[in-house]
Amino acid sequence: MRIDKIEIQNFKGFRQQTFEFPEQFTVFIGNNGEGKTSAIEALSVAIGAYLLGIPTDKKRHINSDSKRDGEIHIRDFGDYFAPQYPASITAFGQIDGQTIQWKRENNGGRTTTKDARSISEIAVAHEIAVNKKGERIDLPILAKYGTGRLFVEKSQHIATKEKPSKLREGYYACLESKSDSSWLEWFHTYEYNVKTRSKDETLLNAIKTAISACIDNWTDIYFDFEDNDLIGTRLLPNNEKIRMAFRHLSDGQRNIVGMVAELAYRCITLNGHLGENAVKGSKGVVLIDEIDQHLHPNWQRHVVKDLKTAFPNLQFIATTHSPFIVQSLKANELINLEALNDTNPSELSIEDIAVNIMGVESNFGEISQQQEELSQTYFELLENKNGSTPSVKTHQLDELESKIIDPATRAFLQMKRLKKQVTQTI
Repeated sequence: MRIDKIEIQNFKGFRQQTFEFPEQFTVFIGNNGEGKTSAIEALSVAIGAYLLGIPTDKKRHINSDSKRDGEIHIRDFGDYFAPQYPASITAFGQIDGQTIQWKRENNGGRTTTKDARSISEIAVAHEIAVNKKGERIDLPILAKYGTGRLFVEKSQHIATKEKPSKLREGYYACLESKSDSSWLEWFHTYEYNVKTRSKDETLLNAIKTAISACIDNWTDIYFDFEDNDLIGTRLLPNNEKIRMAFRHLSDGQRNIVGMVAELAYRCITLNGHLGENAVKGSKGVVLIDEIDQHLHPNWQRHVVKDLKTAFPNLQFIATTHSPFIVQSLKANELINLEALNDTNPSELSIEDIAVNIMGVESNFGEISQQQEELSQTYFELLENKNGSTPSVKTHQLDELESKIIDPATRAFLQMKRLKKQVTQTI
């Protein structure tokens, strides 16, 4: 499954908007309130139309209840506010090799389903083929991760258990904003069966590979039954190796591990027939609000690349406030809600991205002017144009050097100073 384009009408902050998406990665940027999260929610309505044909516990509709997180666009008429109808999400995409179009619409009551039959009927056919005929078909991965997705360990004991049908399990809470812990329970059960019943490790290794591709310095992952948690090996700065439990990782690490492991678990649950290619071969759409959440800038630089590596056939659509993530994108992977910009962000500096793409007010020009003036003063002092005594001159040069921000400029000035001292000695 893939989304090529959506058309949004009267949904949240959008009156009328169209977005197009490349095959693998798209990131929305824009100031707070510009509609990044609204775009993610509109996309969740679009991909959620597939679930109309699947016996899942929760469906994704356009919420018209203004008292409970209503999603209908509210227009300001000056003297009063009024919801605007119809609110609709029209999607264009591909599934099972077919190019299709579908639509969800709300006119003040329930969200319609009649215009979404093109995709819901495909889901019905999938459900019949898998659960009634036992056929092995590739199922689409659907997932959404909101800003409340930080994995919080459950207090209850993790125990082995049998799962319901793979469609119910694979799509369970897939469009909820919070992370699901089913993958950890699966990990526990699968590794237990590997150890006690000599079960094949192929699918277990597939999820471990996905985690390893997206997190640095936490390797050799396994489930510890005594500690009742996932354990990995961490390399300390002094090269000492220690065991570290999943629950003791930082928020950023647990965030990534939880999301990646859950995605891999859904791939394995829905497409386990692909064996070792269950993770890398699965197709689908993944939505992530604030992909940079809890991540250090060093990690932000490569998180997009890591996800592409771990899940090469999934389509990711995300939002961010990070110029480091923007810098890692190709030109067609960026949607700027504040301006249209065809510049390739990977060719720009962080400062240029922050100022010219993300609209951050900057005093870079003022700082550059100050640095230029400091350098000029330094050269004049080297020539001793103000007649300073040697001791005063030395103190002034030292003080100016300490104010030069750029290391290359500072080194150049120091070389000039050294050369001047050598010449004077000779």
